[in-house]
Amino acid sequence: MAIPMPKQENIRKMDAMGISSRKIAEKCGVSRNTVAKYVNKSDYSLKPAAVNPKSIVDNYSNVLEEWLLEDLLMPRKQRHTAKRIFDRLVAQHSYDGSYSTVSRWVKRWKMGRATAGDGFSELEWGPGFAQADFGVADAIIQGTQIIVHLLVVTFPFSNTRYAVALPGENAECVCEGLKTIFEHVGAAPHTIVFDNATGVGRRGSGGVVTETKVFQAFRMHYRFEARFTNPYAGNEKGSVENAVGFIRRNLLVPVPHAESLQGLTAALLADCDELLSREHYRKKQALRVLFGGDKEAMLPLPGISFDACSWDVRKVDLVGNIVVNETKYYVGSEHAGTRVNVGFRAFQIEILDVTHTKIVEHKRVYGRQDKTVRFQSQLLPSLVRKPSSIRNSPVREHLPEPLLNYLDSSGHERRRKTFEVLTKATATCGFEMATQIVSEVLADGREIVASEIEMVARVHAEGREVDGDVDLRVYDKFLEAK
Repeated sequence: MAIPMPKQENIRKMDAMGISSRKIAEKCGVSRNTVAKYVNKSDYSLKPAAVNPKSIVDNYSNVLEEWLLEDLLMPRKQRHTAKRIFDRLVAQHSYDGSYSTVSRWVKRWKMGRATAGDGFSELEWGPGFAQADFGVADAIIQGTQIIVHLLVVTFPFSNTRYAVALPGENAECVCEGLKTIFEHVGAAPHTIVFDNATGVGRRGSGGVVTETKVFQAFRMHYRFEARFTNPYAGNEKGSVENAVGFIRRNLLVPVPHAESLQGLTAALLADCDELLSREHYRKKQALRVLFGGDKEAMLPLPGISFDACSWDVRKVDLVGNIVVNETKYYVGSEHAGTRVNVGFRAFQIEILDVTHTKIVEHKRVYGRQDKTVRFQSQLLPSLVRKPSSIRNSPVREHLPEPLLNYLDSSGHERRRKTFEVLTKATATCGFEMATQIVSEVLADGREIVASEIEMVARVHAEGREVDGDVDLRVYDKFLEAK
């Protein structure tokens, strides 16, 4: 049986401090084998859950959490027990489940809060401490000006600053951004101070922060401690607040251009490395020298990089979509009505079936988007089954004109065969290239021959020469058009 996460964290912290396994076992009240299990565990990334029905108590989670948070303001002897919660659920909400189910829910809730940090007001910073906060700035990504969320991490001892560009400020973005900085500098801070739990948790009415599961697992993975400032207490994180403005003024003026947020991050990290040649404003030493002192006090990185992914179970609707924050993501009509595991990363949404086999991965959308997020190739199998639906299919706007005209003037069977050819070629070389190849054949006044299209698709995908008795006119025409 697994021990609670807070006790696992204590084991890993003590091991990082050099305490022997025997002493850790004595202090934590566990066996040496248990200590070895959690000390040697190299990956604390969250894993997708089994697709099981929700507990009946989950239907009352908002009510239970409200009661328990209100308890934080009450005298200890006048707080809810699990039995009292059960009695109130039965009396006030007609709960018909068992007491043991309620008791387990309450226990899990309290365990999840056991490691939350309280307000932190230390103003003297030793080596290895870090502060983290978000700021926003404009950037031009692939020719479009957007608002970028900057996760800025500072090391007050050396006044070293690092920044990464992210699409949002959720827990997955925080973990991905921190991991990027950890791996760039080659170590992890032993303590990070955050601004009022932004992105990584929620501060309850009693002032205690409840961390998200993925952030709690992230801390376990890298063994650092998280502390949270009091609301509106800017003096507790002055280093990072100053750094956000400094980076915006010095590294993002003029507005930077990049092909992706990851490309912008690479440029920001390189610029931050160059800042290490500067002299500390008070200590009169190069920042690089002082940051060496920071790194000596920091924690070594584990051998496995953390997968900054949260998992949830969603039901696929009748047309094959799931909904995430009011945006629809296409899974596939063949999965309609099923439950799937959905992985949320900073930049992607990954969808797995009940056997944890990957179905599709989409770019994660931030903000509202009316159009369904899909790959056009996902629509081809349904067009093979129902060729006439091309008249109203979203794929129309992505087809070259010669191919679209051909399909509109074709009968049912010729359309079906065309979509079969497109489906196979897309699996070989991708949707855009497949439609371009077929369109070139039609523009040349020739009929679509499945073997020729597939051959050209393979040539493009594999970069090899055509062999065998194949009509090469389609290939020559395609090369002329490139």
